[in-house]
Amino acid sequence: MLSQIRIGALILMIDATLVAIVSILETILYLGPVKRKELSVDPVLRQNIEA
Repeated sequence: MLSQIRIGALILMIDATLVAIVSILETILYLGPVKRKELSVDPVLRQNIEA
């Protein structure tokens, strides 16, 4: 039983680290220079669409 619990804990730790790495990579990729330009343009586009 203890070995199964330890294996489960290791799997959960590995999953958590993988999720953290993927989320960090996504933020780096999506919030890069392209996204920053899109975010700065978004309010202007919204005003044009609303008007």
